[in-house]
Parts: sequence; C-alpha cells; structure tokens
Amino acid sequence: MKKNVSGFMAWLVTMSLALFAIAAGDAPVTPENSWGLRQTKSPESEVHVPSVAAQPSPNSIVYRPQKATLPAAHRIHADKTKLTCLDCHQNARASRAAGDWLGPTHQQCVQCHAQRFEDSTPPRLESARIRFSHAKHAARNIGCTFCHGHVKERDDAVGNEQLPLMSRCLVCHSGPTGSRQSAGSDCRLCHLSRGGVIQTRFREGRLLPSNSLGPMEHTGDWKTRHGDAAMNQGRLCLTCHQEQECVACHNGRLRPRSIHPSDWLRLHGIASRQEGPACGTCHRDQSECLTCHLRVGLSPAGPRAAAGARGRFHPPASIWTDRPRTGQHHAVQARLHLDECVSCHQERDCTSCHATAGVGGPGIGAPSGMSLSPHPPGFRLLCGGTLGKNPRACLVCHRADDVELLPCR
Repeated sequence: MKKNVSGFMAWLVTMSLALFAIAAGDAPVTPENSWGLRQTKSPESEVHVPSVAAQPSPNSIVYRPQKATLPAAHRIHADKTKLTCLDCHQNARASRAAGDWLGPTHQQCVQCHAQRFEDSTPPRLESARIRFSHAKHAARNIGCTFCHGHVKERDDAVGNEQLPLMSRCLVCHSGPTGSRQSAGSDCRLCHLSRGGVIQTRFREGRLLPSNSLGPMEHTGDWKTRHGDAAMNQGRLCLTCHQEQECVACHNGRLRPRSIHPSDWLRLHGIASRQEGPACGTCHRDQSECLTCHLRVGLSPAGPRAAAGARGRFHPPASIWTDRPRTGQHHAVQARLHLDECVSCHQERDCTSCHATAGVGGPGIGAPSGMSLSPHPPGFRLLCGGTLGKNPRACLVCHRADDVELLPCR
C-alpha cells in the first residue's frame, strides 16, 4: 500500500513540475507572418492584433459552428514544438474556397504522434457563407496571424476559433481599389449576393451590419435613425436593400406605428412648421397634405361649413396682408416657405387677390387703390425675359391678351 501511495505522489509531483515549466515558458505571441516554415515579417503583420480575451465571437450566420474532431492545442504545437501554421495546415496556402477542409490529415499527425488519427477529417463541412481565397491572400504575403489573430494562444482547436471578423477585413477592404493591398471595398467581393444585393436572410436568422460599420450598425434604435444614415450613405444601403423595400414602408403600407405617435393628427401641424423639409422626405404636399386639408375644411377651397369652426390659422390681417411689409407678411413667407403654403392653398387662392380683372381677380390698384401685384419694383424691365422663358407662370394671373402683358412682349 505504501509503495502505491509513494508512486502516486512521485507521479503527481512530476506532473506538477511539468505543468509549471510549460506555464513559465509561455512567451507573448507576436503577429508574425507565418506562411511557410520560416519567413520574415511583412509590413502588414505589424498591425495590432487583439488578444484572445479581447476577441469577440464570430458571427454564427457567416461562420456556422463546426464540430471539433481533434482536441489539438494550438498553444503547445506553436510554442513548445515550434511548428508553424503550414506544418499542420499544408493545404491552406492553395485553398481558393471558404468551404475547403484545411485541418491536418492523419498522415501529418502520425509524423509526431504514435496515436492514430483516422477520424481527423470530418465527413461533412458546413461551409462559411462568405467568399474567401487563402491563395490570393498568401500571394500578397499576408500572414496567418494578420487575419486569425492570436490563434497560437488557444488551448483547443474547436473548428471556428479566431476566425477573421469584419473589422479585420476592413483594414484592407475599407478603401478604394488601389489603396492598401489594392483590395476592393465592394461588399459583394466577400459576401454572398443575389440579384445585385447581399443575401441577408438565412434559416438561422438575418445577417445585420456589425459595429465595424459605425453608424450603419442595426441596433435597437435603427428604425428611428436609419433616415440619417440613408441620407449620408445611401449607396451603402443599396448593397443589402432594394429601393422597393424603402417604398413599401415609406408609402404607408408597411409603416411601423412607432414612426408617428397615435395622436399625430393633432400634433403634426406643429412639427411640419418646424421641420417642413423633413416631412417632404415621405409626404407630398399636393397629393397628401392638400387632399386631407381640403377634406376636413382646413383649406380655403374646402367645405364652407367648416370655415367658421376652423378659426384663423394665419396672423391678423394687420401683420399678414396689410402694409407695411414685415418679415411676417405673407408675401415674404411665401417666398421662403412656398412648400408649406401649397399644403393648404391652390393657385386659385392666390389669383383671387393677385390676378388681373380679366381672369377674375380684383385688378391692379384694387381695393382702395392698393397695388396687389406680386412683382417687385422694376419688374417691367425684366418681364420680357420671364415671359419668354415660361409664359405659363404669367398666365396664372394674366390672360394671353391682357394689356398688362403688352410691355413684356
């Protein structure tokens, strides 16, 4: 019994010392170029590579999880036995497809191990949903660690460790062709596409932009802020979306109710006066705003029965129509915000005061001798060119045979 205990204690001490020596001998791993057996560093490999602890998990939709077939320790093979990547992954440098099996074969393992590894190659691989050629990257002298990071620090090979993330790819692929590594920036170079747009819908879920793209990341508030992103980087949106997707939502058929609150009909008037151009990105003044305002009697041409109940929308006549003109006069406001005026008014509303008597207006000088001409002083010297370019604008208020047009012909 004592002999067995002594033997066990001796074995335990030996193993403890061996593990201590392995841990003490670990040196920091640098992102060196590891194509081939022994190569010098390339300039691209000097870029900082995140540590194992800082490395986020790869996207499971792009890199579908693989089942580990061998409990191989990258750390021991790289540091203790001084093997390079190509010693075990010999076919990596010639691979031209993301679905190629790049793991070690039985013949490679038995060169160092007495154990047999007939099951080292999995029978079926779940190919990554990405286009990637190791051969092209190797031809540009881009080392393994530049894309795969500190894979040498991993204890076990699980089949998808330290796979390159989009942030790593954008180091070379974020600029125009001819920049660093002459890598293109078209997303479809790597991502699967169909009909000119990237495939984003898979049975496991949707492929969404990551935080590598900054403000284009589809976070929880994306519906609220996607308009600003689309205005600034609309061409980038078209790599994943087609224009009919935008139209389907923005024409009202699929619009989420969170865009406007439930009491929006009462509040939208204030918002439209503050941010009128923003409303115009989804709505049209004449076909939507005017149609609704006419129906409910908010427009002068609407139902007369609603005229008394709607009250006065504009400032008092002393400010809005009478002289002297100030910044609040309707003539000034119409020139500044004509898009707001046409949401309630039609041309005939303007001609009721500004047209000549020949087309139903009060005529120049009426009423009470006040001129209601919309033209600025000295306009007769310029009216010939205006009439020649676009007579239709003149004929809104004048007849073709109007004597007022004679000086302009």
